[in-house]
Amino acid sequence: MTAGLSVRVLGSLRVSVDGIPVDVRGGLRRRLVLALVAGGERGVTTDAIADALWHSASRRDGTPNAVQAHVSRLRRVLSPEPTRAAAWLVSRADGYVLRPDYLDVVELENRITSAE
Repeated sequence: MTAGLSVRVLGSLRVSVDGIPVDVRGGLRRRLVLALVAGGERGVTTDAIADALWHSASRRDGTPNAVQAHVSRLRRVLSPEPTRAAAWLVSRADGYVLRPDYLDVVELENRITSAE
């Protein structure tokens, strides 16, 4: 059991907090998690998140606000404690960074590096 936020993307998306599964419902929320994981520590811009959520490069009025609303909802799903959720899903001037305590892709990369 992993304490904190655990994100597994190999296979199907699975998210848990302190070992308890978190139901990440809906295609938009799942795409948001996957976009954030793909961005890694460099983060994901608001425009890139909008592209991932709506599969469109066209910009509509209110897109930054819509992205912010989806990020806010994801934070509430991850934890009812705002400071804890904000530590995992960090806002930056140009976008967001997801910082899970465990990410299966990182473990896979580490094992590949060790095997080499």
